[in-house]
Amino acid sequence: RCSRDWSSDVCSSDLATLILPGRLETRTGGYGYDRQIVLGLRARGWGISVQELDDSFPFPTAVARTHAADVLARVPDGATILFDGLALGVLPDEVEAHASRLHLVALVHHPLAAETGLDADLIARLRDSERRALASVSTTVVTSHATAAMMADYGVSADRVVVIVPGTDAAPLARGSGGPGVHMLCVATLIPRKGHELLIRALGALAHLEWRLTCVGSLDRHPETVAALRAQVMRRSEEHTSELQSRLHLVCRLLLE
Repeated sequence: RCSRDWSSDVCSSDLATLILPGRLETRTGGYGYDRQIVLGLRARGWGISVQELDDSFPFPTAVARTHAADVLARVPDGATILFDGLALGVLPDEVEAHASRLHLVALVHHPLAAETGLDADLIARLRDSERRALASVSTTVVTSHATAAMMADYGVSADRVVVIVPGTDAAPLARGSGGPGVHMLCVATLIPRKGHELLIRALGALAHLEWRLTCVGSLDRHPETVAALRAQVMRRSEEHTSELQSRLHLVCRLLLE
């Protein structure tokens, strides 16, 4: 048996291995989903080890790609691999080389080519790469029915797709502050697809209402988005009253931290 630590090494062939880019403890919804997959399977008696790849995926460096190939090569024949799509989608050749001896399961949170802000050439290359990679796996786990519907475009038949929607831990319903106005919480990594720009623009038009917004999320994934939101918040603050400035300032402060 192997250690139950997140970063334990690949173990004997009776154990499954989760392969993902970066640290499993990363505080995003996708990594939280992967953590729950690990915890849930362990609770059901599975032995799960975790292999963390370089965090440069989905645009891996040459060293990161070589390391990923080495990780796959070390996995014993017949083992089950749960492969996070953020890395799997850009490793079609590496995955294909081991498809005949491993049981490969893809975890696709969101197709790589469907990310916001990509140019047409990159979209085409990512779509082709992910389609080739998914052709080598036996099962593709997706996090929504909408993503499941997209899998046909990647050559994955419906009988090879399993939908496992994310959930939340059981907790009492929030009672709210009870005071005037609304305090909104946005929890999302700052990347184009999450729509922070639209949210801030919409709230900027509601200066006559009482509200406050707190944004919580990683600032490291897409620096261009962070810079654009900083500028947007400052611009909105200059355009409106001091009262609105104080409410948007909270967002600005968080973006600058």
